[in-house]
Amino acid sequence: MTGESAASVTAAAEGPLRAAVAGLPADDPVGASSLLERAVVRNSSARMAVECAVYDLAARAAGVPLFRYLGGREQALRTDMTLSAAATAAEARELIRTAVQHVAAGFRTLKVKTGAGGDDVATLAAARKAVGPHVILRTPLSAASFSRMTGSFLTTPWPMRHLPRRLRGGPPRGHRKAHPPGTDAGPSRRHKAHC
Repeated sequence: MTGESAASVTAAAEGPLRAAVAGLPADDPVGASSLLERAVVRNSSARMAVECAVYDLAARAAGVPLFRYLGGREQALRTDMTLSAAATAAEARELIRTAVQHVAAGFRTLKVKTGAGGDDVATLAAARKAVGPHVILRTPLSAASFSRMTGSFLTTPWPMRHLPRRLRGGPPRGHRKAHPPGTDAGPSRRHKAHC
């Protein structure tokens, strides 16, 4: 996804990123972050790994858990479970089975990836039906998929607040109206709903 490999992450972390923060005081993670940002081009995974370590060190030096150091109050963390995109009907059925298993295990938010070539709208509708209205479904959506879903299952049991901000009012400016599946001539833009 980022174009990085284990070898490139290791090389960046042990090379320029280590050099950027070595010897800095542990109580200035913001300053260290600034130096890390300038130490390498791209290498976001390596930079984030070192930056997380810098903040962890600052929290340890302050004698508090990292979540408190970062301003957190709750000790419990709500998380989601990500489900891979379905390209075939069989993969969609497996996605639904997996979604039900995750809900049974206690997850109340599921991120369903899209764009593998299957019928994303049908898969999301089936997921909604299988897990019920009290589970939050999140997904990266193309504007065309959003247009096809508006007014259907999406608007009622799937709160709009869980959609990307720029999609809440409809497709992004400049996007042509969605056409039936397989004939969409609009630009291919993807918008992620961030955690």
